[in-house]
Amino acid sequence: AAAAAAPRQAASAAAAWRGGAAAASLGAVLVVCGRRSLHLRLRSVRVFSTQAAAKAQAAVLETVETSNFVEDIVAKDSSKGTYSGRVCTRFPPEPNGYLHIGHAKSICLNFGIARKFSGTCNLRFDDTNPASEKQEYIDSIKEDVRWLGFEWDGPAHYASDYFGKLYEWAKMFVEKDWAYIDELTAEEISEYRGSLTRPGKDSPYRNRPIEESLALLEKMRAGEVEAGKAVLRAKIDMAHNNVIMRDPIMYRIVKDTPHPRTGTDWPIYPSYDWAHGLSDAIEQVTHSVCTLEFNMHNELYDWFNERVK
Repeated sequence: AAAAAAPRQAASAAAAWRGGAAAASLGAVLVVCGRRSLHLRLRSVRVFSTQAAAKAQAAVLETVETSNFVEDIVAKDSSKGTYSGRVCTRFPPEPNGYLHIGHAKSICLNFGIARKFSGTCNLRFDDTNPASEKQEYIDSIKEDVRWLGFEWDGPAHYASDYFGKLYEWAKMFVEKDWAYIDELTAEEISEYRGSLTRPGKDSPYRNRPIEESLALLEKMRAGEVEAGKAVLRAKIDMAHNNVIMRDPIMYRIVKDTPHPRTGTDWPIYPSYDWAHGLSDAIEQVTHSVCTLEFNMHNELYDWFNERVK
């Protein structure tokens, strides 16, 4: 348990050292407010006296000099000339709510690394679920990043910027027999997936002809298939030790729910796992910093990226 906690503690320490301003440490706490009204009310309050602000700024500057395991990785890559010495990080929130303390930590860590290593940091909204996303959240997140003392490089990015490219890659996966259209229900997919102690089993649709899956995918794209009737799944290994690798869903149908940016142009949407790692690759992110709960997903991100290359 102590060994597992060490990286988290180090990550927390790394997040604390960079707020871009003396008030950032306070901001990281205030942003967690669950209720928007409290969030807005606290934002306008100045609690730091001049003396306290000076002490906080000195503490920030002192901590910046201290390395941590995340910085060690970036420094090692830079010294070896990995990525030609370039450093590009990203802050990739889903615009489905207001920011909390975890987001504040991620902002400070990703923007802080970019600043310390003279790199760049993208703001990218992983907007793959129109059912829970609003322009209000997009605007709020931009405001909060700036309130913490940071500015992203170039325009804000969105996973929806890449919907066309992601769909073409999905078609390529079907053509190469790396993906298939599954018509099991959501409950059946969950049952077939197995568990941490029990391997999954193949869907009866897993080995359907490539041409059939391709035709069904195109019908899904055209809005000719009802929600819940079909999904696109990667064809990996239903007995894999990592349950994330057991034929994960790449596309699902979401109809009659306008997207904040694309409206009703798309009746199907990429899963977070399909879009996230590939969006990093498209933006040429060099250091994709994630928290530990995403560790099991890295194998899947690599599987997707290696095949797109």
